Amino acid sequence: MKRCLFALLLAASTTSLVAPARAAAPAAEELGLELVPYSKKLSERRYQSQRDYEATIKFFKDKFKGQKTIRWMREVSLPAVKYIHLENSNDKAAWEGVNIYQLKTGEVRFYVLKREAPAAALAPASFAPAAKPTTTTTP
Repeated sequence: MKRCLFALLLAASTTSLVAPARAAAPAAEELGLELVPYSKKLSERRYQSQRDYEATIKFFKDKFKGQKTIRWMREVSLPAVKYIHLENSNDKAAWEGVNIYQLKTGEVRFYVLKREAPAAALAPASFAPAAKPTTTTTP
């Protein structure tokens, strides 16, 4: 009887120590966008998904379900490439969109597009006309 109680307490204490460690693993992000779990970074803001094309799309659809700031667009229609683009209309987000595509080899990749500063912020505030040059005449 004591052995069963000890084994039960030991199992309960071990489970409580291990479970929080698994739950505490943070999700990988790029520019504030949560990435597909276990994605492999290939270059700056470019990743290879460890899931197939449909499962990668499902991850993002589940993530953004009901959000009106995300728009799904098909931009390319090539027989050898599957491609879809997500557009983020939230101006406060650091990422502007995500390109998700499948290569001929079956690899699924995605690229996170960085939001650029608005053009109005980059342009000079105003152009004042140049002052007329003064001419001096000598007698």
